[in-house]
Parts: sequence; C-alpha cells; structure tokens
Amino acid sequence: HEPEAREVTLAQAQRIAEASAELLAPYCERIQIAGSIRRKRAECGDVDLVVIPKLIATRDLFGEVTGQENAVRSFLAKYVREGNARWASGAEPKEAAENLILKGAKCQLDVWIATPATWTTRLITRTGSKEHSIWIASRATARRGTFKPYPGLLFSCSGLMQPDTEEQFYDALGLPFIEPEKRERIDLMRLEMEMACP
Repeated sequence: HEPEAREVTLAQAQRIAEASAELLAPYCERIQIAGSIRRKRAECGDVDLVVIPKLIATRDLFGEVTGQENAVRSFLAKYVREGNARWASGAEPKEAAENLILKGAKCQLDVWIATPATWTTRLITRTGSKEHSIWIASRATARRGTFKPYPGLLFSCSGLMQPDTEEQFYDALGLPFIEPEKRERIDLMRLEMEMACP
C-alpha cells in the first residue's frame, strides 16, 4: 500500500509548484499558482494550479475538425502513462473534467481548469481559504447576490457577473482587495471588525 503524501513546507511546495508550472506552461494560455502556497501558509497539503489550457483541434482521417483537445489534460495523461505520477481517482479523467488531480511522490498536484470568463472566480476559489469562500458567500448574500464558486457572482438585479480581475470581484462585493496571505479566518475576522468601526 502506497503511503499518503504528507504536508510539505512552503519552500518545498513552492519549488514543486514552480517546476510543475514551468512544465505545463507550453500547454497553457494562462497559469497561476494558487491554494495554500499563494496564501503563504507555512505548511501545504498539496499544490494547486489554475490554468486556461490551450485547445487543439482534433481532425478525422479526411482533415475535418471533429472537436477540441485540452492540451494540459493530454500532456498529463501521457505523463501518467509514462509512470511519473498516478491519477488520484485511479482512473484517467474525462475530456471535460474541470480538475485534474495527480498523486506524486512528495505531494498531490491539483490542476483546476478555467476559461477566460471564469478565470478570476476560479482563482479566488482555489486560492482559498475555505473560510474565505464561506465569508465571500455571506457578503454576496448580504448584497442580494449569490457566490457561484466557479461561474461568478449572481445578482438578482444584474444577473451573472464574471469579473476580469480580483480587484473587480471584491469591489462588486463592496470590499477592498484582499491580499492572498490575508485570506485566513483570523484576518477576515479582523477585517470585519475594521469595517464595523465608524
């Protein structure tokens, strides 16, 4: 039985994330390290990357375009087949999968698929923390909206909003930009107290 990967230090996780990002970059339109590494946690349970993959046209024998292939998924599938890692689920994800999770020797790699429209919301969600996502959802509710962790912010008066930047996302909720390392529970409690003061 293969032992489960343990938490690694921030420095170790950062090195793994940077190496993974460099390896995946040729297959991406955009890539960003997220999760506990982006929040600068002292220890990290896994490595999170948010990517917009390049899409490669697939063709039949007659040269007709039959669909699109996710270049990141194709590269990782080949990487696993060559014995460099294994799929966390035990099986290769479907073409339309929105997350690709691999188990490595030192830690788990979570690759989250985004589109240009969902990039900002997915990056915020996958940066975390869990408490930050819950807090954001409550702020959206207070403004008669709903936080959809991947599509965006849904407001009853204006419909679905998919911000281009994190600054726009927070502004839509009446909040200042929150640095990733300030998205832990204790920091959010402190921000609530500051906003409550006249």
